[in-house]
This record gives sequence, C-alpha cells and structure tokens, in this order.
Amino acid sequence: MKIIKKEAAKLISGAIGLDINEVEKLLVTPPKGDMGDISFPCFKMAQQYKRKPNEVALELSDKIGKSFEPGALIDSVKPIGPYVNFTAKRDLVYAGALRTIVEECRSGFKRPSNGKTIVIDYSSPNIAKPIAFHHIRSTTIGNIIGNIFETLGYSVIRINYLGDWGTQFGKLITAFEKYGDKDK
Repeated sequence: MKIIKKEAAKLISGAIGLDINEVEKLLVTPPKGDMGDISFPCFKMAQQYKRKPNEVALELSDKIGKSFEPGALIDSVKPIGPYVNFTAKRDLVYAGALRTIVEECRSGFKRPSNGKTIVIDYSSPNIAKPIAFHHIRSTTIGNIIGNIFETLGYSVIRINYLGDWGTQFGKLITAFEKYGDKDK
C-alpha cells in the first residue's frame, strides 16, 4: 500500500502543486474495496476554493487522468462523491508484494538459529481409518513450516506417527479375554 500511496500522492502533488508529503498524510483507504485502493478527500480544497467537494473531486480526477501514463502503478482515477479514488494495477501490486516478501525473508535468513531444534508432528493418521483431506493439508503445512525453519538454520525433526493402534488392540484383547484360549 505504501507504493500505491506514494504514486497517488505524486500524481495529486503534480496536479495541485501541494507538497507530496502533505498529500500523503491526507490519503485514506476507501470503506469498500470496489471504490479503489486509495482515496484523496477534497474537503479542504473545497473550503479553500469555496466550491463543492464533489466538483473539486471531479475536476481534480480529470486533471490527474490526463497526466498519468499507462504502465504506471495506477490503473484508474475516478471521482466518487467528494473523493478522488485511485485503483492500482493488481498484477504489479502482487508482483511487488511477492518481491518484498522474498527480500524480507532472505534478510531474515541471516539470523542464526543458535543450534535450536524444532519438532514438527504431522497428521499422524489412524491406519485403521481412511486418509482424508485434512491429513494431507496438515502434513503439507507441517512440511512448509519445516522447510522454513531449516532455511533459517534450525535442526528440524519431522514426525508422522502411523500408529493409533489403541482401539484395534483393545478390541483384540477384549475378544481374546472373552473367547480366546491361552493353551491354543
């Protein structure tokens, strides 16, 4: 969101001549996602120019719409009531977010684990019952967490105990006690 805010502030600043840092402080998040990603309220400008906020928003969005280039981070600029709303290009935002995550993770990988050990218990399904989706899901999540900790330098012990013999052996013991013969 910081990148979108900076881009929107730059466009507004260029259109009205206000300091980019001052513009950035005024930007807000719209109450609904379909209204855009960032909004600029035009109330103060309307007071200053003694005009209606809706008129100022319309005029400002027209001015900005003519000045921004295709290929920029901002996909569209439109007035909604007394606000100028900016919508970012999703593919660029997602790519930027993933890039940031990767960079932050890589810098985090430099932190030593101090030789600590992590134990991850996987789904450990009951072998007497069918394996279901939740077993696969929890095993996959456990493996991902294990990979992250290994990358951070931890010693990872993975456990997937295929046991849960209790009920089965309990029934066998009960059956043997009731019907079994020690001599045979």
